[in-house]
Amino acid sequence: MKRRKPFLGNPADDRGAALLLVLIMVTVIGLAGATLLTFSDTSIRTTVALRDQAGNTYNADGAAQVAIDNLSNGYGFTSPHLFDNANNTTCFGLSGTLNLSDFYPATNGQNANAPSSASVVCTADPASGINGTVVPITGANRPGQAILTLGQITDEDGINVEALSSNPFAVKGTVKSNSNINVASGSLNSTVAITAFGACSGSIVSIPAQSCNTNTNLVDPNYVSDAALGTPANAVPAYQAVPADVSASCPNGVVTFNPGYYDDASSLTALMTGNGTCGGSTWWFKPGTYYFDFHNNTNDSDVYRGAGTGNSGSADQWGITRGHLVAGTPTDSSGNAVASPGASPTIPGSCQNPIRSTTASGVQFIFGGDSQLALGGPADAEICGTYHATRPPIGIFGLKSGAATTTTLTGAGSGAGAALKTSTVATPQAPFVNPANIIEQDNTSASWVKGNASAETQTITGSGYAPPSAIPAGSIVKSAVIRVQHGNSSGYTTDGNKKDALALTFTPTGGTAISLTPNLNPGTGLTTDSIDIYGGGNSNFVKFVHDQGFTGAAMAYTATLKHKGTESLDAIQIDITYVTPAFRSEGITTITSNCMNLVYTGGSSDGCAVLSTSALASFSGAFYVQGTTYTPIAAIDLTLKNATQQVLRFGAISRSLWVKETGSFSFTGPVIEVPDDTPGSTGVPVIFLTVFVCPATTTSSCSTDPGAIQALRVKVTMSGSARPAPMTILSWSNLR
Repeated sequence: MKRRKPFLGNPADDRGAALLLVLIMVTVIGLAGATLLTFSDTSIRTTVALRDQAGNTYNADGAAQVAIDNLSNGYGFTSPHLFDNANNTTCFGLSGTLNLSDFYPATNGQNANAPSSASVVCTADPASGINGTVVPITGANRPGQAILTLGQITDEDGINVEALSSNPFAVKGTVKSNSNINVASGSLNSTVAITAFGACSGSIVSIPAQSCNTNTNLVDPNYVSDAALGTPANAVPAYQAVPADVSASCPNGVVTFNPGYYDDASSLTALMTGNGTCGGSTWWFKPGTYYFDFHNNTNDSDVYRGAGTGNSGSADQWGITRGHLVAGTPTDSSGNAVASPGASPTIPGSCQNPIRSTTASGVQFIFGGDSQLALGGPADAEICGTYHATRPPIGIFGLKSGAATTTTLTGAGSGAGAALKTSTVATPQAPFVNPANIIEQDNTSASWVKGNASAETQTITGSGYAPPSAIPAGSIVKSAVIRVQHGNSSGYTTDGNKKDALALTFTPTGGTAISLTPNLNPGTGLTTDSIDIYGGGNSNFVKFVHDQGFTGAAMAYTATLKHKGTESLDAIQIDITYVTPAFRSEGITTITSNCMNLVYTGGSSDGCAVLSTSALASFSGAFYVQGTTYTPIAAIDLTLKNATQQVLRFGAISRSLWVKETGSFSFTGPVIEVPDDTPGSTGVPVIFLTVFVCPATTTSSCSTDPGAIQALRVKVTMSGSARPAPMTILSWSNLR
């Protein structure tokens, strides 16, 4: 019998298990290695990315530091000027962006081995710096509107605007018209409401939208002048003559005007438009109150009929076509008060601004009658008002009311209305006896008894002639007569070499003698001579009273007789009618066809504007009022060209307002503004710096590059005028 073989062949061993273990170990080790390699790669990539991120941070930080250093040192500005946030300026004096190409070295990160660029975009808080309100402003010292026109004259626009299509006429504050608003071209834009009693035409943009045809009358704020608030109240400032056009009047290219009353537009115009010794000077009006009531228009019944008069509204127009008018406390280019402006002042910025200093001491130009100020040619002007906590800093003031008073002193008797008489008679005055009898005209005389026929001359004198109150300089004499009552008992001889002679020497106090000749009247009794010293308004006496005033005089009566007889002098008296300086309404009717009262329809109309840069041809200069302009019954007409900031600061109130932008007008900010309420501030610029980085990119304008990263925003302030200026970091914020 055969033995059966085993079914499986050779017996089993452990060689397969060992192989399995090897495979498992290889797999585990491979997985572990792969994992370690993955972690290593991730770590490397993270390190590279962090290197880029750090580079961006350092790039932004360094760019911000460079921008701050440039601001501190005035990069882009002529020394010693620094950025002060003036209109039409930017932080670096260029585009407002500091571009830093290839600024940060390559990081050798994900962005390859290439340097990075950066840009710093600078923007300033518009309410800070030179344009910031740095003084306390409340409802008590600012107008309620940026523009308020109060007229309701038929066919006269309340507001007339001709703006450029590319540059709207911008206003900061409320705009109100008591009649209509006519935007003839361009657009009128306001930050707040625009309203009109009547219709509106043209493009008008406001928030809220315009409100026209309201039929709601507007109220005049009825401001009072600085003179009305003075001590004594409503006293007309002392008369001032216009400086002569001689070298002594314009040392260092500056003609200085003192506060006071000016009445001669012709002399002002000749000085400020002519080519004389002082032509093109700086016309500096020192701080104080000025009253302009010109008397060159012969249609004015109160006129002083001196040289250079005319019979139209333009006769009382003060024109400036050359030089620089600076009115107020002068300042240097850094805004510091100085003793006097220079021959080439910086306008605007030539005088202490009441929106920047609570100690600003400026001027107030008061206009009366049909007096006007007109600028033309390249002339510049800046008028700075005075800061007040309780009322607006009114720089230009137009009078609504007031008239001159005529005083007549004539006839016998005593009192305020009587003729001017001798008050002091020296005694003795031999051979004249009873010299005191010449005081009154009463047929009781001082007399000289002449007992021979030889030629002989004798004189009797008296003094006094003081008016009840001194007649001030600037007064207008309207009639003046010296009455001499005299006679000779034997009658005067008028023939041949036996002719008698009489003389009267009239010497105003402080003036020069005026020689007059009494008549050799026929008859033997007392007669009265009326000797005219008015001369049609052009006599030496009229000019003396106007230039120096009148407080009294002396009279010397001299008789040269060639016969026997008794010479008698009863009295010498002065009859005079005069008008003293007075605040007169711009609408006064004693000026025939007063152009201020006529419908105003533009620079060439019969009507006239109290303030105009359109009445004279080709105005190309700059004009600013740093303060409120208040002319509620007169028109204002402004042609704008070289403005770099607000033209009328603190608002304008007028009967009618006309504004025209020329083709070269480029200022995009508000032309007229009323400041916001503010407790006041330091006045330093508040500056925002936004930093853009462009990793591994060479570009001249990183901020506009498609790959730019907005990385950092810094808020700083700068102060002081020295270089480097102190800088204060207000915030430093990473944006990623």
